[in-house]
Amino acid sequence: MMAPVLQMLAVIIASALLQTATSAHLNETIFAVTVSSQVRGGKQETLCVQIHGPTEPVSLTVTLEMESMVSTTILEEAVKQDFYRCLSFQVPKVRSRTVASINVTIQGESAVMSKKTKILIEPPAFIHIIQTDKPIYKPGQTVQFRIVSMDANFIPVGRVDPNSNRIAQWLDKTIVSGILDLSHSMIPEAPQGSYIITASTDKGERIIHSFDIKEYVLPKYEVKVLLPSVITILDKEATLKICGKYTYGKPVIGSVKAVFCRQALRFYWYSREENDVCRVYELTTDKSGCATQIVNVTEFFPNKSMYDDSFHVSAEMEEYGTGVILKGSGRTTFSSHIRTVSFEDVRAAYKPGIPFEGKVKVVGPDNKPVANEAVHLSYDDTQRETLTTDVKGMASFSLNTTAWTDTVSLKAWSKENEPYVPNVRKPEYRVAFHQASPFYSKSSSFLKLMQIKGKFSCDSDATVRAQYIIQGEELKKGQEVLEFFYLVMSRGGIVQHGRVPVTVKAGTVNKGELSVSLRQVTNLAPFAQVVVYTVMPSGETVADSQDFPIQLCLNNKVSLKFSSLQELPAEKTTLNLQAHPGSMCSVRAIDQSVLLLQSEQELTIDYVYSQLPLQKLSGYTYDVEDFEPYPCFPMPVPEPEIEPEPEPEPEIAAGVDQAVRVTRSVYFGPPNVIDSPVPMAFNMMPQSSGGMVGGKDEDKKETVRTFFPETWIWDLVTVGDSGSVNVEKTVPDTITKWAAGAFCVSSAGFGVSPNTGLTAFQPFFVSLTLPYSVIRGEVFTLKATVFNYLSKCIMVKVTLADSDQYTFRDCEGCQYSVCLCGDESRTFSWIVTPTLLGHVTLKVSAEAMKTDVLCGNEVATVPNVGRIDTVVRTLLVEAEGTPQMVSHNALLCPAEGPVERKISLLMPEMFVAGSARASVSVLGDLMGRAMKNLDKLLAMPYGCGEQNMVLFAPNIYILNYLKSTGQLTKEIQDRATRFLESGYQRELTYKHDDGSYSAFGKSDDSGNTWLTSFVMKSFGGARPYIFVHGKHIKDARRWLSKHQRPDGCIRSVGKLFHNGMKVMTLCTFQTERLVSLHHLELRSDFSAFNISTNTMAKCNISRPQLILFVDVRYQGRREETNMVIINIKLLSGYILDKSSLKLLKSDSSVKRVDVEEGYINIYLDGLKKDETKIYSVTVEEDQPVRNLKPAVVKVYDYYQTSDTINEL
Repeated sequence: MMAPVLQMLAVIIASALLQTATSAHLNETIFAVTVSSQVRGGKQETLCVQIHGPTEPVSLTVTLEMESMVSTTILEEAVKQDFYRCLSFQVPKVRSRTVASINVTIQGESAVMSKKTKILIEPPAFIHIIQTDKPIYKPGQTVQFRIVSMDANFIPVGRVDPNSNRIAQWLDKTIVSGILDLSHSMIPEAPQGSYIITASTDKGERIIHSFDIKEYVLPKYEVKVLLPSVITILDKEATLKICGKYTYGKPVIGSVKAVFCRQALRFYWYSREENDVCRVYELTTDKSGCATQIVNVTEFFPNKSMYDDSFHVSAEMEEYGTGVILKGSGRTTFSSHIRTVSFEDVRAAYKPGIPFEGKVKVVGPDNKPVANEAVHLSYDDTQRETLTTDVKGMASFSLNTTAWTDTVSLKAWSKENEPYVPNVRKPEYRVAFHQASPFYSKSSSFLKLMQIKGKFSCDSDATVRAQYIIQGEELKKGQEVLEFFYLVMSRGGIVQHGRVPVTVKAGTVNKGELSVSLRQVTNLAPFAQVVVYTVMPSGETVADSQDFPIQLCLNNKVSLKFSSLQELPAEKTTLNLQAHPGSMCSVRAIDQSVLLLQSEQELTIDYVYSQLPLQKLSGYTYDVEDFEPYPCFPMPVPEPEIEPEPEPEPEIAAGVDQAVRVTRSVYFGPPNVIDSPVPMAFNMMPQSSGGMVGGKDEDKKETVRTFFPETWIWDLVTVGDSGSVNVEKTVPDTITKWAAGAFCVSSAGFGVSPNTGLTAFQPFFVSLTLPYSVIRGEVFTLKATVFNYLSKCIMVKVTLADSDQYTFRDCEGCQYSVCLCGDESRTFSWIVTPTLLGHVTLKVSAEAMKTDVLCGNEVATVPNVGRIDTVVRTLLVEAEGTPQMVSHNALLCPAEGPVERKISLLMPEMFVAGSARASVSVLGDLMGRAMKNLDKLLAMPYGCGEQNMVLFAPNIYILNYLKSTGQLTKEIQDRATRFLESGYQRELTYKHDDGSYSAFGKSDDSGNTWLTSFVMKSFGGARPYIFVHGKHIKDARRWLSKHQRPDGCIRSVGKLFHNGMKVMTLCTFQTERLVSLHHLELRSDFSAFNISTNTMAKCNISRPQLILFVDVRYQGRREETNMVIINIKLLSGYILDKSSLKLLKSDSSVKRVDVEEGYINIYLDGLKKDETKIYSVTVEEDQPVRNLKPAVVKVYDYYQTSDTINEL
């Protein structure tokens, strides 16, 4: 009987059916049908049929049956002799997992034999990849993304904010040449956190890709903490190295403060607490940008168990000259495990007479392979060998099994452990054990597929070899040939098959090797599952299987490279792209600084393969298990190896549809809101300008550079018939490394290029450090740092250009012409006093000069290119005091002729000199002002849900008005639509989980009925112009209905700060009424608030801090105010300490805090009469400024702006 053996084979290859006929007339006939137990609907699959030794002519029928479907005949054949055939059949399409059955019927002259087995039909599975132009964005930036779908129709994309609100949707989009290109602009108030792009197909598949929205400044350089991967109990010392490197690859020179700690373990049931053991090291970087410290490990109690088995390091590096500080951290483990030995590629059973092969692997405490290590192997407690590991930590062995009859125990070790001593920690050397049982064969005939070293190359055919032992007594008399059959499976399906004849001789033991060729190896990746078997005349099956790893390759070979690895900023460069002819390619190049700030999943061949829905099969799924006994293979059948979603392993479609229809809805998943300090550092040349010259003085050429993107290249490029295309690009002005890559689709399939890059760099350049803004009369220090990365010294002259916008003087003792040798930098300073209001332009040039003066012991050189570098930066100079604005409006009706109106512009008695300015606007349309100022209808902060709707609603009414009067142009519609989209997205941040809305969203206790109804009405009115998810309108209606009284009126719930909103909600909306909010008259009532401020200084730290205390009290005529805003202007040169925001936001009366350049707005839900509140904010000195002018703190009632008070 062959059924048990072949059922074991079925487990190995995931085939469905193998059975011996047992009827009286067919009892010598053996048949087998093999097919994958898991197939894909709509695909061609392979089925193999074999009949061995029929004693009479039989009729063979193989059918596929499914519920509520007519059975499909796969094969009908009349068989008279040994029969073997593999054929393709079409699997029916299904929309969900469906169990079907394969039925086999063999009918002889007087007997019939039938067998049925189940297979699982999966719906078609496709690979979809989403790529954004960068992994992190600032609020207000545009998210660009592309979706590539391989081998399928691709439908819905939608998109949701961190509160799971859908904020954008694209319907019925067409993928051009396999790539869908989309973008979405985020609002400036977009909540910080993780967003998710979700694409859904018509098959119910969901593909997600995440990105972050975060306030950030790109790091100027990177701080790396380098530690041994592990510190062991044998180590007395360890080397700690902290290195700083600019994004363009050069070292940072500066000082380092490092804290090296081993933390104590703390348990709630253990009263005694140990203190963390820490050491502080203050170091200086060398020319390589690294600071090194030898750590004495014995100081950290290595033998004590009450401490964590790890060391933690936090480091701060301060750049010389500029004072820019960035942080880095590191961690390493502490271990007593010195060596770990394990068995690799060792089977659970051996086949007597065939060598038992395997490997022993030795790794160190860091899990890295240990080369040239002696490792001992023993078996049967008597035999012993000593092996030596190779560079991969592997040592192969091959053991003679001729004399083995029972279970054999193997042991491998590298060194004996010391005797155990209680409470004493000692080095550990881990031992490996393995047991091998004899493989059962009735005739002692065996077959064994031989292992390979490494992986099969994808570029050529491969050969699999197998050893066999065939007992001659089992062969027919005079038999000279025995046929072996093979199946090759990949990604769950049979892809190759065939037979190999072997010469044998009856009556003797036949030993030898056979070979199986694997073709088109690329298409077999990631694994080729090979099964080889033969059927003996007695019906016994001799078989073996093995999974062979394949090098990962794609049929569409893509390469991307720049014409040079390094180029000067603003110079031309050529990007060469090679791919399969006719490919459509997505090319991306982003600033390496972005990846330092936020890493991302790289799009590599490994990642593409990880998306395969199924890499290989290793058994039956539960759905199709027949639960028959396995007497020769008594162990559970494993499930198919389907990798988890984050890292599965995938097939690349051979043909990508050229125009795939897409329906989509995209949304951003639940929030991971980030509330951490923003790294305050700057790009090496954030608005720099520069010049490059030839070798002659008269050839000096200076160019101003202003191109500093975070994403440099985001292009769709078509590769022509030649398979190659050159793309000309201008290198951005940022001194950095640009990380580039590409993926392509074509009729040959998908391809992805290895990562490449270009460093934008000039060996000599200047960088400026200055505050964002100052007040007129203040004095600040302008710092210019010059870097020389030439191999030789230069004489550099640094100049600040004269200007009527400022005055300056040299700092005391400063020199502005100095020698600067290779890999050195020098910072130059000027004391600058701005004289004009507004934006002041500062221009600093650094020039390498010809000189006869020796620099050290060598003659100063003059570079051929990059001889002059010029940086241009702007500084905002503000007037003293607080800005005030007065508007005059007039309506002119020229009924019978010209009309003249005189308007007097009277200046107040006291105003800041030079700050007065006026503007005049005359429009011939009553709606003209609103139409021209759609984004400026509210000249005040709009950080709450009510104020946002005051901006949102007018756009709807203006669009309706223009549409009905035939004046709506595409330009106006596009502009208004953008405002509606941003307003819609912003308002969703004020939505509660129950569907209601309030001024500050979830910061409020409940939603507000008036605002919710206004939002519901406005969202409904906006639907003709923008996407509004119907769920938001339904949620609002459902919430309002819960508060509806029997008489139909809705009970007032929640707080509404602006009473005018009630009128606008209940009455007909009139655009003029909303626009007039811009021109509210002010009442004279200056004493409604009382405010006082105090400061406390912290000067004994690297960045001095001020803690500002603001005391606010309402003493007006009303019992309670509307929403109150505290507006704090920051002192020049100071920035907000982000950590102080947490304490501020923890106050229940603070509903929102907005931070803008130079200002902080604190929103309060209101103040009761005679109520006093105290708030504190911490600011820190970013750039020193002298003659500091007072900064104004302003408090006012948002909807009663006459209630205002200022404090200096």
